Amino acid sequence: MDSDAHDSTDNPVVTPVRERILGAALQLIQEQGVHAMTQAKVCDIAGVRHSHLTYYFPTRVKLLKEVVMRGTEAVLHLLDGPDHLRVNSAAQLRTALSELPGKRGLPRMMVAVYVASDEEPSLKPWLDKFQMNGLLRFKKALNGIGVNPPQRALEMFLTCLVGTLHTDYAAGSERSQKRSKAVIQYAFDQMLASSKGANSSDW
Repeated sequence: MDSDAHDSTDNPVVTPVRERILGAALQLIQEQGVHAMTQAKVCDIAGVRHSHLTYYFPTRVKLLKEVVMRGTEAVLHLLDGPDHLRVNSAAQLRTALSELPGKRGLPRMMVAVYVASDEEPSLKPWLDKFQMNGLLRFKKALNGIGVNPPQRALEMFLTCLVGTLHTDYAAGSERSQKRSKAVIQYAFDQMLASSKGANSSDW
């Protein structure tokens, strides 16, 4: 069933049933965490039969891949999405990213895929490719608004962003949210400062 065209994450066949399944799985992870993404709960929320779920997503890992891709698009659309969603300046991007703390859906999805990759090692190469694609999209978007940070500075910022979101998620307090927002803004400013007069391959 792994070769089923309906399960392809590269060129998926979009149907109402498939969309309901993805929406249900995404809702469960964002609201309750990866442990809640069981076949029974996904089918119940999506209003589909078990056979529909396994037809489009033969394995839990395959469903999780698409859920993570779908969930992170909301953030990536800030970078290269439609005009009404995309930021048009470094200041807008700084503001948008600093508003991520407190939104538990994104870090929950990150935790979900990390846990799943430990349980299913075959997920690790996909995760590495997924993260690299996100890095390239972020870099391209920055270039589009006139920001060209060194590669290592860009990677350091993204590492700081992900780590800060995890820390805020774990603490779950107004204090941590405020602190995380300030950290992201500071790290973003450092990345911008490093872009001035630097080559993209430099530190």
